[in-house]
Amino acid sequence: MGSAIQHSGYDITNKIGPAPSELIRIFPDDRWDLIVGQPRNTPHGMKRPLSSLYAGFGNFFNGYFWCMEVHNNWLYMGTCNGSVILSWRSLESFPGRQRRYAEQVGIDNIVKNQSGFELWRSSDGENWLPVDRLGFSNPYNVGVRNMTSTPYGLFIGTANLFGPRVAVKQNGAWVYQDNPRGGLEVWLGKT
Repeated sequence: MGSAIQHSGYDITNKIGPAPSELIRIFPDDRWDLIVGQPRNTPHGMKRPLSSLYAGFGNFFNGYFWCMEVHNNWLYMGTCNGSVILSWRSLESFPGRQRRYAEQVGIDNIVKNQSGFELWRSSDGENWLPVDRLGFSNPYNVGVRNMTSTPYGLFIGTANLFGPRVAVKQNGAWVYQDNPRGGLEVWLGKT
């Protein structure tokens, strides 16, 4: 089971986040393992991520683990990464740790180097490998919305909220610019 916080991991209304998602394996008898996430004490002892990967696969902008699909004996996991939205958000509303990170690294660097969904895969459900960490080179591809395994390969549909024009700041003013990377994309991965 993948967790999520609404609005790509940053719920402004309830003042939660930005915060990353976790992956939990639940057994029929209600026991559970933490696969990807934050270590914690539980009534059943300390739970550490079996994958050794912290929440959001180590990226706290991965606010959802949105969908999973098995293809050719690999379990694929797609995230929703809302970091591109930082371009339009005020850091004033961010909690301390996240604000300090954004101020130190810089919004432009985060958007350039961390935006776009992440796609991961695992052959055993515990050890995960990144397939792509930048939305297939499109920062506006915020999420892997659907995946379908077929005899032709693995089809991946992206969530891309942006249109053919996008607001950008130029010389202190907002202007609209053409955005050829807006709109959903469908990809076919052949293995």
